[in-house]
Amino acid sequence: MRYTILIGGCIALAACRIEKVRSGDTTHGGVEPGPGLASCGISPESRVSEDGLGLLRIGVSMDVIRAGCTILSEQAADSAVGLADIDLGRDTARVEITKGAIRHITLTHQAYRTSDSLGVGTHIATLLKMREPTAIIDHNKLYAISPAYCGLRFMLADPAPTSAASRTGHRALLRLPGETRTRELEIVGCNRRR
Repeated sequence: MRYTILIGGCIALAACRIEKVRSGDTTHGGVEPGPGLASCGISPESRVSEDGLGLLRIGVSMDVIRAGCTILSEQAADSAVGLADIDLGRDTARVEITKGAIRHITLTHQAYRTSDSLGVGTHIATLLKMREPTAIIDHNKLYAISPAYCGLRFMLADPAPTSAASRTGHRALLRLPGETRTRELEIVGCNRRR
């Protein structure tokens, strides 16, 4: 009787272990862009850094991106400037291209975040806890930035508030409605000296 229970327990334990392995394998397939499409060097564990995500990095040549990523669309404004939409599986990145290299990356979905989970959907209260958060305006959009996240901008309002006091500085972030969340995560690269 004891051996029957022991053998049954071992079988059940092995079955649980096999199921865990299967679960991990099946979730991976849902993150990839699809059969035959390039993954752009991104996995479920990928995190946004100051200069990019996966193969998408500030300064990387579009030739590298064409070879390793799935480009959904590409538009050239002129011979030196353009835009491209890149399939990341769980998100689509919009990249600005200058002289054949990535200059700016915009993410609009919650799928990819920083190592401490900041990204699209992050609440203003969380952003205010960053080291020295401040607001800036660029192309009439309001962003939160912090020296702790050099190279990243958290877009909060489009269009930006019109009153001068609500447009820049730490106080501008404090004036935002309590339900404000990050709408876009922009990667612009960090220019600090290393």
